[in-house]
Amino acid sequence: MTTMRTHFDVLVRGDSLANAFQQAESDIAAAGQSRLRLWTNWDDVSGQNVERVLIVSALRDLTSEPELSKARQLTASSKRFLLFMEHDSMPAESIAESLVELGVRSKERLHLARLEVDDEKSFLRRFLAGLLSSDQDCSIMDAWWDADKLIVISPTFQRLHIPLANLPKLKSISMKDRMRFEIDPQGDFIHWPSHDIHMGWSQFQQAVDPQARLKSQQKHEQFNERYGQAIRALRESIALSQRDITGLDERTIRRIEQGKSRATANALNKLAKAHDMTTNQYMAAVAKLLDKSAGWNL
Repeated sequence: MTTMRTHFDVLVRGDSLANAFQQAESDIAAAGQSRLRLWTNWDDVSGQNVERVLIVSALRDLTSEPELSKARQLTASSKRFLLFMEHDSMPAESIAESLVELGVRSKERLHLARLEVDDEKSFLRRFLAGLLSSDQDCSIMDAWWDADKLIVISPTFQRLHIPLANLPKLKSISMKDRMRFEIDPQGDFIHWPSHDIHMGWSQFQQAVDPQARLKSQQKHEQFNERYGQAIRALRESIALSQRDITGLDERTIRRIEQGKSRATANALNKLAKAHDMTTNQYMAAVAKLLDKSAGWNL
């Protein structure tokens, strides 16, 4: 069984943002780019009859009447807006009026990025890396403090609201140090350099919903175990021993096959070479064994 991968239509407005977006896109693997259709013109994307589109624009640019008119006329069944706010942005009253004009009635359809942590290119690279990852809802696109609550948002606009009281590691540091954080370029975690604290989406999720986190963890552990079993089965199918994998020690291979360690890209490359396959061929063979173990008829 072949898994259908989601494709994304992204409309970027404004030369500055389009350039930053294209630079960020060049940092993403070619395999991910094939899942992305980038547009810069309203009429072009309208002519494609897309169902879902993510509109990326500076908030100030989107408030002009021609842009608002085009945004309202776009017939996609689902429109989401990633809007960048400049440091000298418009007053709050104007922002509210613009959002009313856009017809945005759900916070899941809108994110206003202030770029207080990094620049446009860094933000967009993190957004793209997360959007094209295997699990977009476990990647961090943006984060900010709202009083004593940390807000974390994914590339698909899923939000976590984590009270400071639920983050014991951060409760013990000063407000000034709490405000000074960095988001990993791939969106894997948030880092507080002053105290060398790293926290990822799953840890934040556990802080607000331990039961959901436990279920997610169990699901991932079961998959890792099945994935490791498939790697082992493929190795044994050609009578290849663990010590025959050049570049990986037997302990590492054993942990991967037992599902205790994740098979990194480097490990997959070395495993593929030992099987006399390209990495893509090797991963396809492992996926086929996974499908069989799940009961799919191929």
